[in-house]
Amino acid sequence: MHSFFVSLLAVAALIFPLSAQEWKAVNTGIPDSATIISLTVSGANIFAGTSSGQGIFLSTNNGMSWTAVNTGLPSDVSIRSLTASGSDIFAGAYFGEGGIFMSTNNGILWKDASTGLPSGARVHCLTRSGSNIIAGIGELGVFMSTNNGISWIAVNNGLPNRALVYSLTTDGSNIFVGTDVSGVFMSTNNGTSWAEASNGLIKGLPIYSLTVSGSNIFAGTLGAVFMSTNNGTLWTAVNNGIPKGVSIYSLTVSGSNICAGTYFGEGGIFMSTNNGTSWTAVNSGLPKGVFIYSLAVSGSYIFAGTLGQGIFKLDLNATSVNEQHDGKNTLLCSPNPSSGDVRIHYTPNSNEHRELYVTDIHGRRMIDVPDTTEKTTINTSTWAEGVYMIVLRTGTATQTQKLMVVR
Repeated sequence: MHSFFVSLLAVAALIFPLSAQEWKAVNTGIPDSATIISLTVSGANIFAGTSSGQGIFLSTNNGMSWTAVNTGLPSDVSIRSLTASGSDIFAGAYFGEGGIFMSTNNGILWKDASTGLPSGARVHCLTRSGSNIIAGIGELGVFMSTNNGISWIAVNNGLPNRALVYSLTTDGSNIFVGTDVSGVFMSTNNGTSWAEASNGLIKGLPIYSLTVSGSNIFAGTLGAVFMSTNNGTLWTAVNNGIPKGVSIYSLTVSGSNICAGTYFGEGGIFMSTNNGTSWTAVNSGLPKGVFIYSLAVSGSYIFAGTLGQGIFKLDLNATSVNEQHDGKNTLLCSPNPSSGDVRIHYTPNSNEHRELYVTDIHGRRMIDVPDTTEKTTINTSTWAEGVYMIVLRTGTATQTQKLMVVR
């Protein structure tokens, strides 16, 4: 069901222009001027790692509010990386004492999980490969835990000596490492050995970020995004729409949407809906020139962690089209997504004739809703999972509201 739901989000994103969607600041509970350098999602929980000793914050309500969850963490810790393995959360510390911390109870309590790591290890990145946790420890290379953080071992055979590890991602059983000046390396045997996979990349550029979308791998670097369709055998620049001078610090994927967070230059966020063929700035609602440290996806929401301006959220389900909208009618529905009853509310402009109905994603009319009141309820319990459109049409305007039905 999950993959089907995500594919529908991708279809919806093609229908509703990305440029019309808007980011919202979601900083209730977050300290003023906080820098959010890492984000991860575990079920309905979103974790945000900060710099300057502010620790970790948790949201259980899609970013509406945040609570500090720092019991067991050092007071001066900066959390540069976060990852989830089942219900367990791993946090990589960069400044201060460094090391890795683990919580088994959604951040209520953290415990040190650094056995086997070098003293003061600065953790740049974390990821998961099956039941194994993988950590990039700066110039000390890659470490792996096969026992859920109880202990770590170095897995650096084939990696350049003292290459700074910036980024990690996994694609099935393959693990990819992005370095500061040595390109990308891949392991097909769970880190036992590594082979360079940098053909097509510009030599000497840092690989700040890596992500996987379907069978494609994307690498973010200085002023460019590169894509490989063959497990790193060859990389091709895919930069149409990406401004010069930005660094691609973060990459994430929602369905077929690829989101790139940038640092330096113009800053901001860019999105591709066509596998990197082209990119569109998606910055409405963001402070001008904001630098993006981190990105994460939770359901239909994309979360962005910024330099000094907290967290922002983009809802890919948000209605972005109001055809011939005269600004006087308001069409709302809740809950959305839904699996049962959906309440529809609108404010009529006048006593003019109104037509209220629901279509499927292809525009086929599903039901006509009797226009007897400004509030009505429809039941979706027998509908197939998918994207639907609620349409309110009058003699002078048409409004639409996208509805997601889930199972």
